[in-house]
Amino acid sequence: MVIFGTGHIGSRIAQLAAAFNLSITGVNHSGHPVKDFPATISIDALDSQPVREADIIVNTMPLTAQTTGFFNHSFFDLVDNQPLFVTIGRGPSTVTADLVLALQNHQIGGAALDVTDPEPLPSTSPLWQMPNVIITPHISGLYQNYFKDAINIFAENLKQFETDGTLKRNEVNLSAGY
Repeated sequence: MVIFGTGHIGSRIAQLAAAFNLSITGVNHSGHPVKDFPATISIDALDSQPVREADIIVNTMPLTAQTTGFFNHSFFDLVDNQPLFVTIGRGPSTVTADLVLALQNHQIGGAALDVTDPEPLPSTSPLWQMPNVIITPHISGLYQNYFKDAINIFAENLKQFETDGTLKRNEVNLSAGY
């Protein structure tokens, strides 16, 4: 499994995948090590064995100038193993027309899409009719205690901010875009 994006969501997916004894590689901007990933590579090292031979590719990347249109014809040409493509990151990181072609040409074995571009996906999109595609209504991030947990994070950050003007958790890096 190759997980694009080694932040909170990607790390949680890596933790869960480890329970199934999967070989896991994380992809981030520099290839820096991340706790829950046995291996990481740089986003610039796409023509590497883990990407080419992946059985599952998961997109959890934020949307930035570098990630917009990232999963495109050139990317899908790299993969050899007809992987499952899972995208829960941002819809515009995938060029939808290129994904459709990759599925039709059997470069990608199947897709699980929680986000698309555009969103909502038009009823005329061929993705709706493909037997190897699962589309969910952009709800993969919801869970039973979501709102309670969000309020707790907000309360922690508010208390910290009132104390010293900083945030304790989930601070956005505006220059990085996430």
